Amino acid sequence: MSRKIAMLVLLPLVALTAGLVIFRFQFPFGGRTCYLGCTMMGLLMYTQDHGGWYPRDCQTYAQCLRTLYPKYLQDARLLAGLSGDRKRAMNILDQNPKLFGTNDTSWIYVPRFRIDDRPPVAILWETREGLQFNARRRNGYAVGMSDGSERQIPQNQWQSFSEEHAKLRAQILASRVAK
Repeated sequence: MSRKIAMLVLLPLVALTAGLVIFRFQFPFGGRTCYLGCTMMGLLMYTQDHGGWYPRDCQTYAQCLRTLYPKYLQDARLLAGLSGDRKRAMNILDQNPKLFGTNDTSWIYVPRFRIDDRPPVAILWETREGLQFNARRRNGYAVGMSDGSERQIPQNQWQSFSEEHAKLRAQILASRVAK
């Protein structure tokens, strides 16, 4: 009888432990539902109030992202990025937002673009390879585009994608100067 009781206690504990190990492997930085999507939505709402422009004219890209909080993003943890320190980002943004810097976010953001730029270019992505929009492990990089869409770029295509988009961004910026 005591053996049956031990099994009834141990089996759920083993299953729970296995589930936690699997979750931790799949989400190495914890589950981050909507991080890319919600950050992109905050950026899109910003464009509606600023004549189609994404945040720009800041000293760093982190300062541009900071302009989203709290009006366009009510949760400061979103600005930590997919692999960033959520607690640190939240504390800085709640206590002294001017101190929010590039070490406080895992996002890379490229300012000076508009929602109507054509072709759409990559303007936001996670610095760490291997995470998708919600911080679950997945090959490649989670990327936000200037038209508001999101993409997962496989690792084996990242180099060519990032080079192509750097050229496209340069062309868009050069065309503005020429006008």
